[in-house]
Amino acid sequence: MKRNEESRVKQSLTCEFFVSDCATENIWDQVKLRPKLVDITSCQFALHYAFESYEKACTMLHNACSHLEVGGYFIGIIPNSFEILRHFKKKGFGKISSNIFEIRMDAFENKLFGDIYHFKLDELVDCPEYLIYFPLLKEMLKKYDMRSIKWEPLTNFFLQNFNQNIKAMGFMKSLKTFTDFELTKIKQSASIGGLNYSHILDSLLKGRIKSSRNLLSLSVEEWQVVKFYSVFVFKRDPPIPEPLIDISFLCTHFVLS
Repeated sequence: MKRNEESRVKQSLTCEFFVSDCATENIWDQVKLRPKLVDITSCQFALHYAFESYEKACTMLHNACSHLEVGGYFIGIIPNSFEILRHFKKKGFGKISSNIFEIRMDAFENKLFGDIYHFKLDELVDCPEYLIYFPLLKEMLKKYDMRSIKWEPLTNFFLQNFNQNIKAMGFMKSLKTFTDFELTKIKQSASIGGLNYSHILDSLLKGRIKSSRNLLSLSVEEWQVVKFYSVFVFKRDPPIPEPLIDISFLCTHFVLS
């Protein structure tokens, strides 16, 4: 039964790729895409790049939401600009860093679009990025009848959904797995490869972890990066009809005259 179910899924799913800059091009102008309506759109760790300018942000949101079915969803993960600014205002502008990431912001211009900072993550990311404000995003998406149904820190979302998705996490290799030898190293120094795993050491000492089997985790430094992001979910509502013009006053006026 399981094989038959998997076989049906494999046969029913297709995938097509369209190369495009979603912040400068209307992807729905492509002939193959023009008539399509979709149930969900997703933009992970990328939407804020479009907030370099008002024009780019508008184009990106048009691509994300204009062809959503009523009841469809727009989901994503973006930097929490309020959290980033909170750190800088507390410690002074310049840079926030650890041994795996660096956020550098020399000045805050208090602009809705184009307020820039530089983000570096290990050897994966090293580029300019832009502040994005959720209240602004929420307001701009009203044009497409999008309603916010979730906005929360990525840390909260991760912890709430971790247990029921632990197998998927392991399959995707999105978290570190451990050997018994590595657990022994953590007991000695609370770290592996220069990354801090003191939270695992604490669980080992308290007897909550017995072996490396099925153990998945982030380092303290990686968790620190996660804290700078938030999850959003918008749902497309039916359009609100334009109010009818009340002509009763005109009719009354005509009768009286």
